[in-house]
Amino acid sequence: NGCGTASGARYATNVKKGVVENFSEVRVYPNPTGGLFTVEHPLDVKWISVINVQGVVLKKIVQPKSATTKIDISYLPAGMYFVSINGGKGIKVVKN
Repeated sequence: NGCGTASGARYATNVKKGVVENFSEVRVYPNPTGGLFTVEHPLDVKWISVINVQGVVLKKIVQPKSATTKIDISYLPAGMYFVSINGGKGIKVVKN
């Protein structure tokens, strides 16, 4: 079904949108987070989005400059968010 676990979080792949197929190449930590977390990803990522449970894009990093991207969501309320790479369904991130 295209789902599995990466860093303890569910993910899904969508090859048609150019999403990273091998999620062993993607790490998200710390998870849960207090606000600042890191995404390690391949260099050819076009964008990383933080999306709420309603599907609203809250933050978008276009063409990250390195394979390690730090994302600050400290201004968001505690809850569940998704980190989407190149428009895929994403990796669940919990903010305390």
